[in-house]
Amino acid sequence: MRARVGRADDAIVVSFEGTTTQARAFRTEALKAFRRDLKDLGPSYDSFEARIWIEGYKRGRRLDADNVAKACLDALVGLVWRDDSQVTRLIVEKVADGPERITLAA
Repeated sequence: MRARVGRADDAIVVSFEGTTTQARAFRTEALKAFRRDLKDLGPSYDSFEARIWIEGYKRGRRLDADNVAKACLDALVGLVWRDDSQVTRLIVEKVADGPERITLAA
């Protein structure tokens, strides 16, 4: 799994190659990406809306959207927000097409 992070308009976008529900994997890769690509960003106390796209998961593979969302939100504590309770709106979508990837915009 590899992460990329950037900005799009007012949002922070984090994209993870591959799919998993393991928060540790998200956290490890997110830390690397933030240190490499967004060194100037610190955690905020603001409220956030987050949107997560789970793409390219294999049909028949059990990948619970709520577990993926929890792992993503937990991984970004201290990087984007101080606590994932700051996320006031969360939208999670699963799409079977495309390469395996998880993208979060907040």
